[in-house]
Amino acid sequence: MAKQKFTLAEKEQQRLRKLDEEVGLNFSLSLWKRYNYEYAPNIIVDQHIFVGKVDSENSTMILGEGQAMNFFNYQDTKELKIGFGFENILSEYDDLRNNEELQPHSW
Repeated sequence: MAKQKFTLAEKEQQRLRKLDEEVGLNFSLSLWKRYNYEYAPNIIVDQHIFVGKVDSENSTMILGEGQAMNFFNYQDTKELKIGFGFENILSEYDDLRNNEELQPHSW
């Protein structure tokens, strides 16, 4: 079976739909980073990291899938077990945000 390819705009729309379905949030996202993640030998995952600003409290979110949800600040994420190398992505994003290297509309 051939792998279906999506444009960046289609990928962004998929993420927006997923956010709305899973937690009831509807907001704008911007692509921050794209990279290849080596999940296992000979298995490369094409990662697209989107960022956006959420002006909402947990109490206004709706859990559509999963067991629980929460917002975390960067310091809180250091105490979590985060898989797939995402702790490095969070650290990089926090460094950039603190250095104000991200465009204001991206976060």
